[in-house]
Amino acid sequence: MNGHSMRLSIILCAALLAPGSAVLLGSPQSARAAGPVWLSIMAKARLARLTLVAGWQGNNGGLNFNGYANGRMVVTVPLGWKVQVTFSNQNPAPHSAEFIAYRLPVPEGGFTPAFKNASSPNPVEGIDQGHRPQTVTFVATKIGRYMIVCGVPGHANGGMWDTFVVSKTARTAALTSAKG
Repeated sequence: MNGHSMRLSIILCAALLAPGSAVLLGSPQSARAAGPVWLSIMAKARLARLTLVAGWQGNNGGLNFNGYANGRMVVTVPLGWKVQVTFSNQNPAPHSAEFIAYRLPVPEGGFTPAFKNASSPNPVEGIDQGHRPQTVTFVATKIGRYMIVCGVPGHANGGMWDTFVVSKTARTAALTSAKG
C-alpha cells in the first residue's frame, strides 16, 4: 500500500469511528460489494432511520426483510430513541411490518404492536409490490427484545421476522447479522 492509500485508509477508518457516525449493513449478499444502506443514524437527534424492504432478492421464498429472515437481522437502538421506518415491498405477495413482543414459536398472526405507531398501516392486508413506500415513526420506550414481523397471516411463522432490541446501555443504533 502506498502512502496516499494508507492516509486515505486511516482517514476513512477515523471517520467511521467518529462519534455520531452511522453503523450500516447491507444485504446478506453484499459482503464484497457496497450494498443498500438499511440504517442511518442521527445521534444528536437520537434518531434511527431504518429501511425495511420486504422480499429483498427473493431470499426465504420472498418472506424476508432486507434479505434476512428467521431473526437473523438484529436492529439495536438505545432506550428513548425515535425510530423512523420506511417500508416497501419488492415481492409479488403483499407484506407489512410490525414491531411486536418477542415470542417463539412465532404465532400465525393477530399481532399487537409493542410500541405506539410501530406498525405499517393495514398490517394484515399489507402492501403490494410497487406500492409507494410507507413511513412510520415510533419511540423505543421499553427495554427488551422484540420482533419485526410481517403481519400478513402465515408470513411471520414462515420466517418473515427479524430481531429488534431496545438497550439501556447502547450508545447508538446498530444493525448486525446474527448467525444461524
